[in-house]
Amino acid sequence: VLNGTEWSALNEATFITDEPASSANLVISEIHYHPSDTQNGDAEFIELMNISDTRISLSGVSFIEGISFKFAAQDTLGARQRIVLALDPLAFAGTYGAGIPVAGTYVSRLANDGERITLVAADGSIIQSLRYNDKEPWPAIADGTGYSLVLVTPTARPNHDLPQNWRSSRSPGG
Repeated sequence: VLNGTEWSALNEATFITDEPASSANLVISEIHYHPSDTQNGDAEFIELMNISDTRISLSGVSFIEGISFKFAAQDTLGARQRIVLALDPLAFAGTYGAGIPVAGTYVSRLANDGERITLVAADGSIIQSLRYNDKEPWPAIADGTGYSLVLVTPTARPNHDLPQNWRSSRSPGG
């Protein structure tokens, strides 16, 4: 605070040294919104991918539609790396194995019949927003049969809202 010609003392500051996450470097790369009955309905997940060649900061990045989740100030994602957010980490590990680390637990469920998912940066700008669906032209096999939705060419930064940019996973579970 400036009072006349005198500044008050700095008492808190957050410095981000990595490139901030943005629509240019972060994509939603996979959505498993409706696991099969044998996979456990609580084993749903969302995967994010850093499509850049540098580490990015996830500080303040959050999902504000569809699910609710906010990354911590120290969270980062390495170049070309992926992370998974899960509804229930124990159900996720029981279904897909303990070898896949879960970066966080989100609040609420992904809608089995489709919904809008919006991911925003710390400054509130939209990183990705899409409305997936369980009806054609979206891959119907991803609706309760064990397959997930996978972004076809994540490094090309495709429009997430277009169904032709998504396919079903090659095997159950993503």
